[in-house]
Amino acid sequence: MKKQISFLILILIGINFASAEYRNRIGMSEATYRSDINDNNRDTYLEQQKEMFKAYFGYSLPAEKLSKNQSDLLWGALNEWNYRVGEYYDVTIDEYDEGMILLVKITAKGSANFWCIGHAYKNNY
Repeated sequence: MKKQISFLILILIGINFASAEYRNRIGMSEATYRSDINDNNRDTYLEQQKEMFKAYFGYSLPAEKLSKNQSDLLWGALNEWNYRVGEYYDVTIDEYDEGMILLVKITAKGSANFWCIGHAYKNNY
């Protein structure tokens, strides 16, 4: 799974950006700062990345709410950065039985909006 997600991140990003990794006992996450994403091009970027995720994995599950562990992994990776309000990050969450990629916009210190690029269970691929 880690190789598949890492490969997918390379495909999705297309440009070499710096990233920060976080691990806990249940999984790992990685946050990549996206200086090229802003409010004007976010929707176009999301649609392109969702299509690429579905093409690679064959499907994508919705992710409207994060579990407590997923939230811990998300913020663990983001806290490796000195993030600012308005910045965008791609965050990959790799848990024992599932993985997902999110686009995250920081809205305040300790607060963010996220959009699911893709979400898949490991036993389905």
